[in-house]
Amino acid sequence: MSVEASAERVVSAPPDAVAAVMFDPLHYARWMKAVERVEPLPAAGGRPARVRLTARFLGRRIAWETELIDRRADRLHLRIPAGAFRGEVIYEVLPAPEGSRVRITNRGEAPVFRFLPRRMLERAMGKALGEDLERLAALVADRAGGSA
Repeated sequence: MSVEASAERVVSAPPDAVAAVMFDPLHYARWMKAVERVEPLPAAGGRPARVRLTARFLGRRIAWETELIDRRADRLHLRIPAGAFRGEVIYEVLPAPEGSRVRITNRGEAPVFRFLPRRMLERAMGKALGEDLERLAALVADRAGGSA
């Protein structure tokens, strides 16, 4: 089943401060509610940098791996080649008058959740992404000593 979900919000911090937290997998468990464990995997045999994540989503324990496709100052593009969700995730951090406009987009296949109607799964994913961005804003604000 193909799904796509995204969320966007303004964060009251400059893009480089947001990206420093958002693009670093070692911070994922601090701002992604579902993530319980992050395990960096070595880049080997010509494979790009990878991370294995373990999480709980919609009452299920799930795991997946991400591979780096592209990283720029304002964008992180990851492939998800294996796991409960397969596809891609894109993190974007763009300048905005209030600080930064931050967006996450997930698209791909979710075979573990094939029992759910696509729209229901997309709504749940979008809601979770929005809540994650709220936590990201608070984490960035805490690091800066300001407010989100």
